[in-house]
Amino acid sequence: DMRIDAPMNAIARYDALGEKRASACIGCGKCRIACPQNIDVPAAMKELVALREGKKSWVDICLERDRAAKALKAESAGAK
Repeated sequence: DMRIDAPMNAIARYDALGEKRASACIGCGKCRIACPQNIDVPAAMKELVALREGKKSWVDICLERDRAAKALKAESAGAK
């Protein structure tokens, strides 16, 4: 199943963040205090981490698509 809950480009961008991902949040709350929109940033980071858990990485998605394309090509070549 190739479906995912987020657009693939969003997953690729998130994966590219490296050490700046939401999972790096230590929950100190300094950002919440500084936020002019009064967003509970640590809670939002926890939610983002939970949403991302269990999703395939961009690399895995690309590898799956490549394998599926190769299998389809081999299948169609064998049917001729």
